[in-house]
Amino acid sequence: MKKQEFSQEYESYVAGMDTKYEPVEGGSSLVVTETAPEKPMERAVNHIPPDGGNKVRPPSEPRKSAQIPVSSGHVHADLANDTSKTTEAMSREEKTAIHAQNADRMQASQTIRKMLADQEEFHRKLLELDKQFQSRWSHIKPEPFPDEKDRNPVIIRERHEGILRPLRDKYLTEKQKWLNGSSTRKALQEFQSALKKLRYDRDDFKALDMANNEKDFSYCLSWMADFYVAGRERTRREWAEDLSVQSYVKAKKDFDDLLSYIKKTGDVTVLETAMKNPVHALQMIRRMKKPEAGSGGSRRSGPSVKISFDR
Repeated sequence: MKKQEFSQEYESYVAGMDTKYEPVEGGSSLVVTETAPEKPMERAVNHIPPDGGNKVRPPSEPRKSAQIPVSSGHVHADLANDTSKTTEAMSREEKTAIHAQNADRMQASQTIRKMLADQEEFHRKLLELDKQFQSRWSHIKPEPFPDEKDRNPVIIRERHEGILRPLRDKYLTEKQKWLNGSSTRKALQEFQSALKKLRYDRDDFKALDMANNEKDFSYCLSWMADFYVAGRERTRREWAEDLSVQSYVKAKKDFDDLLSYIKKTGDVTVLETAMKNPVHALQMIRRMKKPEAGSGGSRRSGPSVKISFDR
């Protein structure tokens, strides 16, 4: 290579142009000079943008702190299991806040458990108070036929007809069939057994044919409905005229008032007093309900009713 050609190739290399060697006089051999790899500094220089690299980069976003759950005024029974955990990446303030929140949740959980336990104990004492009253008056017979439906003649007649009508219809159906004597006798026997069970086998009905005569059957239903009601009302009058029953009725009314007051107000003091002395507890609530002296309302004077919770 001539000196002039070498200078030309060197200038091309420095300028970043093609540095292939081409002989001036058309030689046969071609020498290709490989381009040297870019150095890190040269690569940075070659990739400088046209504006000189002064482009403003967007500021990096600040590191987000761990989100701390906000405590709410409403709590549930399982707060102790709903606690938050700290991590090493949290700041000291974040860890302190989470510890404080977990302590508040634990306290709330304990408060709720105590409230539930108190409510359960309250209802248990109410049941015990009712059992004490019932045992105190266990010698009194239960009120006979307390349901008004059992003393309504229309309803009683419908009940009896609902039992007897299907058996009577079955007997009449079997009777219409030919050569069916055994089935007819069996159906009649079932109908008569039901009449006896309901006390329709009376001497008053001997002249009547309830099985074959519709008018006789209807008359007997109405007569027996009135008969049932009259007997039940007489039993109730006899029960109510008993002196021990009258004492029980008065005591039951006062006890119901006492129980209703405790359930409505949730007064534990009155409840505990009632378990020891129901009469004293009843006097307590009457004093609390009594209007203050000098108030605008008029007061009735007269003998007080003495209520006894004893047998």
